[in-house]
Amino acid sequence: MTFDKDTIVFGAVKEGEKIGAEYAFVNNGSAPLEIEIVSACECIYLDWTETAIQTREKGQIKLIFNTDGHSGHQAKTIDVIFKNTDDKDYPLVKQVFLIVDVLPK
Repeated sequence: MTFDKDTIVFGAVKEGEKIGAEYAFVNNGSAPLEIEIVSACECIYLDWTETAIQTREKGQIKLIFNTDGHSGHQAKTIDVIFKNTDDKDYPLVKQVFLIVDVLPK
């Protein structure tokens, strides 16, 4: 799989704002690709493509980061775990990142 970006960097936002972001990727493998789970901290709402992504088709991960209760430099990691495995039978895993500076209220 190839993600269009690994990191999304926002400028400064005010604490309490909700920030939306989207990570898109293409299945450049030879078999359908399926996401098992996407995880992040409790302050991030996640939604992702839940059907099999066929070869050369796109999938996506959408998120909303609630900045309420967070201030300062924030670097969030989002873990994407696929049902597919590599040649050693380990699950395929991808990390993407969200970076934002949250100004206190």
